[in-house]
Amino acid sequence: MSLTAAETRAVVIKPIVAITTIVLLIVVLRRPDQFLDPSVWAEDGSQTIPDFLHHGWATILMPLNGYMLLPTRLIGALSLSINAANYGAVSYALTLVFTAAFCLAFLSSDLLFAAPAAALLAIFLVPCGPETLGTSLYSFWIGGLFCLIPALWQMNDSNLGKRCAYTIIGGLSGPMIVAAAPIYLFRYLKNRTRHDLGFLLVAGALAATQTIEIISRSADVSNNMTVPGISSIPYILQKYFSLFFTSRIVGSGYVAAHAVIGAFFMAFLAVLFLNAIRNSNYAILFSGFLFAALTSMSILRCPPEIGNPMNAGARYFFYPYIMIAWTLIEAAASTKSKYIVVASVVLLALALRITLSHGYFAYRHDPLNWIEQIRSCAETGSSVHTHNGGHTDTFFPTGLTQKECQEYLSL
Repeated sequence: MSLTAAETRAVVIKPIVAITTIVLLIVVLRRPDQFLDPSVWAEDGSQTIPDFLHHGWATILMPLNGYMLLPTRLIGALSLSINAANYGAVSYALTLVFTAAFCLAFLSSDLLFAAPAAALLAIFLVPCGPETLGTSLYSFWIGGLFCLIPALWQMNDSNLGKRCAYTIIGGLSGPMIVAAAPIYLFRYLKNRTRHDLGFLLVAGALAATQTIEIISRSADVSNNMTVPGISSIPYILQKYFSLFFTSRIVGSGYVAAHAVIGAFFMAFLAVLFLNAIRNSNYAILFSGFLFAALTSMSILRCPPEIGNPMNAGARYFFYPYIMIAWTLIEAAASTKSKYIVVASVVLLALALRITLSHGYFAYRHDPLNWIEQIRSCAETGSSVHTHNGGHTDTFFPTGLTQKECQEYLSL
């Protein structure tokens, strides 16, 4: 007995909704204090909000810290327009909505992954601190992933409108498009279709826009960038390879041991990559390329000697670790070699063990009442702070003036 159209849609939609709900639950559980006490974070208070006070809705197209960050700007503008007094709660709710929209887009797309649901869950369960989750300020980290949906689409011409929209959203959500643009080029060179050319032109234009914005702030950017030397190699092997699955096995102080483990892990990933070349497994090939590109970009912004996937610039490990997880998931799901399958599953299990362990899974923060600070500032001119590291000793000064606080209360 064949299913009706409505029944067929229900069969497809129900798992998508269920997995999206699980993702939102993970986000809430990994940032419980942000759910119970939605707070304002770092540049949201020092740039997003003041810029909106001065420029209104035009701010959604203004750069933030050297990048076009549409999700951060748009959620901030919407939150201030809906209910400025409850900015933290409204921006948090909109961030969850945006996260859900990404999940629905990802799961309803015809992607190259053999296990797309596992690939989506991996995004929110990689073994690094969850600072990229649940805040409007860092919503662009999820937004940037939109441009990977067309890049990782099956080699066909379906849903061209959606794919173009996802490219634009992702391209306006930070530098991810710079790393993804070469994949758009590869797809065009392989397929030679008009729609792949169109996607390439859109992705190239957006990548150029992000790059030009970075270059226009070259003085600021160069002050925040470091080119690693030979001495950085052990730390790169430790932070970007070994700690993906060993941080609960080998202490972080044993850099040499981690470097050796990281070198073997890198060799294993290279085997997966070479195997993918032979079998034309584009999911692994594209994930491997993105890992190399995104790791290079992260190292330039956060020295590997300093960064730590848990508590020191965890966001810089977010994208590289996703690419490792995607590579291992695809290997486990599609590789014929039982040895590679077992090894990939074991490595993923070790990584998940780290994520779920105490001190890694949930990120907590101290109370900080945003609107009470704004009211006090409007009355007395007192300083206003936001969260930065989540604790009282890392509160971030916004620089909001008494006049700006008064304008805020008039919204």
